[in-house]
Amino acid sequence: MTARGAPVAVLVHGARHAAWCWDDAIAWLGARGHRTIAPTLRGHDADRGELDRVTLDDLAADVRARIEAIEAPVVLVGHSLGGAVAQKVALGLSRGALVLVSSVPPTGVLPEDDAHLAERVPDALARIEAFLVRRDPALFPRALFLSDRASAEAVDLVRARLGPASRRLGAELRIPIVDRPAPIPVHVIAGEDDAFLPPAAHERTRAFHRAPPVRTLPGGHDLMLDRAAPELFGLIEATLATLENP
Repeated sequence: MTARGAPVAVLVHGARHAAWCWDDAIAWLGARGHRTIAPTLRGHDADRGELDRVTLDDLAADVRARIEAIEAPVVLVGHSLGGAVAQKVALGLSRGALVLVSSVPPTGVLPEDDAHLAERVPDALARIEAFLVRRDPALFPRALFLSDRASAEAVDLVRARLGPASRRLGAELRIPIVDRPAPIPVHVIAGEDDAFLPPAAHERTRAFHRAPPVRTLPGGHDLMLDRAAPELFGLIEATLATLENP
């Protein structure tokens, strides 16, 4: 059992994903006595029409409400879109820590980030949409999410569970996310094979939040499902430990 008041890991997923992408993290951390919460963000278990009505502020408010019900400090872990949500939520926290995994930078997505994606996976978004329409495994753009190191099981999971993305949220991710650094410690973690975001994007995040050097792990955008997942989970656990022994 996790002791009352022990820190809690709040795991926030990214676009086209839901709480399922954190199942391995929940199992790994739970086996070591840590409590975790992994909400499915509003609209991400619904059809695209409902999803397109959701804003970043809506998602941040929902996560903030979950955290306010926790009588303990939190390690807020945000992946990709979830990193943008987590940065908004973190502005209101006076204790805890923020772990940004393959996260949208606080600047929003810049043209040079788009150029990186276009170089790594040409016609990436069109390929995702074609896959979602036909669900043909041959159309699945694996390189967008997972490295060549990822297991066949991880590839099958993402291919089976991948969902639509919100046009509205996509537009919001192209403007600045927050206007000041988080008031709690921040850690930035990147995948060396991230097709969505180049190293410079993660460095922007690090510099903005005055964080320690970026930790780069072997894997793609979905680090929690790639071969380096245990290393990522270990970094989350180490951050939890800093709150247990401040």
